[in-house]
Amino acid sequence: MEKGTALFKLTAEQGLEGIVAKHVYSRYELNTRSKYVLKAKHFRQMDTVILGYKTNPFALAVAHFETVRNKPIAVIEHGVTMDQKRAFLAVAKGIHVNKSDGTQWIEPVLCCRVQYLE
Repeated sequence: MEKGTALFKLTAEQGLEGIVAKHVYSRYELNTRSKYVLKAKHFRQMDTVILGYKTNPFALAVAHFETVRNKPIAVIEHGVTMDQKRAFLAVAKGIHVNKSDGTQWIEPVLCCRVQYLE
């Protein structure tokens, strides 16, 4: 266990995504997820400004605070609960700016913290 912990810490220091561990007696099975294989990933966090959204499927367009002002850098599609979507859409109606290419653009006044891998 302590060697795995040390390896996980080392991969974080080197900026790697993480490690994969498996039970010593388990086999690798092609195209199959095994309950004996564990992925341990290093997630990074970033504070962002929400610039716009799409509803089908739901996605947020975000910009990083330290980059060029209000330049989209990512689209967030996963990790938002249904309650969070409803609350966001209720607020977004009041700050809607325009629509283009299926994206509803809003005033850049809402912030969120996103987790990402790479």
